[in-house]
Amino acid sequence: MHRLREKKTRLRNWMLRKGLLPVTPLDTFGIWLREPPPLHSRRVCVLVCFSVDGTVSEHTLFLARSWHLQDFAVILVIATDRPETVALSPDIHPQLEGILIRRNSGYDFGSWATAIRYRPDLLEATLLALANDSLYGPLSSFAGLLRRVDESDADMIGMTDSYEYQHHIQSFLVFYKPRALKSVAFTRFWRGIRGGEREATIQRAELPQLAAMRAAGLAVDILFPHTPGLLTNPTLLHWKELLHDGFPFVKVQLLRENPWGADIAGWDVVMREHGYDPAMVRTHLGPLYAGSAAAKAVAR
Repeated sequence: MHRLREKKTRLRNWMLRKGLLPVTPLDTFGIWLREPPPLHSRRVCVLVCFSVDGTVSEHTLFLARSWHLQDFAVILVIATDRPETVALSPDIHPQLEGILIRRNSGYDFGSWATAIRYRPDLLEATLLALANDSLYGPLSSFAGLLRRVDESDADMIGMTDSYEYQHHIQSFLVFYKPRALKSVAFTRFWRGIRGGEREATIQRAELPQLAAMRAAGLAVDILFPHTPGLLTNPTLLHWKELLHDGFPFVKVQLLRENPWGADIAGWDVVMREHGYDPAMVRTHLGPLYAGSAAAKAVAR
């Protein structure tokens, strides 16, 4: 039964990649709680999060403030199942130059695509970062990471890559420079984002992006490349090595679930040594913290 289920999953994923299953249109309905000023000739971060009730967690706001302190205009896109019921004060979070509340369609790629459709001047940014809040951080090496991005000659810059399914850039944080932003490939890719289930988004958006940009002649740089051929997720298994190499984040999933069984003993000490308050992890996980991987591995 298990093997049959695996075969069905592989067949469905193959059909998704080949476009043989029905496509769900992307719902781009959104409400600007705060519409940003002109974004051309600026460094911009579009930071996306999901919220059940429209509230924004402290760890997400810490991410936003950190981008702001590095001279990025920060646009927060809040995806929720009922955007019309969200009641946030327009005076909140002054470090956010834009706050867009949208219906949750297409997951993070849907949120990034919606922001690009609503604000085409994002294509005139000097540097565009598309990020989500699946990360704790940034840690103290953030400024160094951004220097590496600035110094890179590539048009598209990812943090880590994976060889699961096919070689692709992991989508939690990707940078685009002007040549990529002005390319037909970039416009075609983001106009092609659709709605649908999570697996469909992975197969139709996250997996093909790297190949599509390279096929268009764009230079791509991966700052923390994974060993070719390994089917593991480096952020969930080699987190300490990544921190040592200057990666300034820890994945939320690692501390919540630790699905690969990585050694995370003393994670709180490590994060504190890298300038991040581990109390923010406990606050973010809330009632889930007691049963989380983080709680079992905290330093005694």
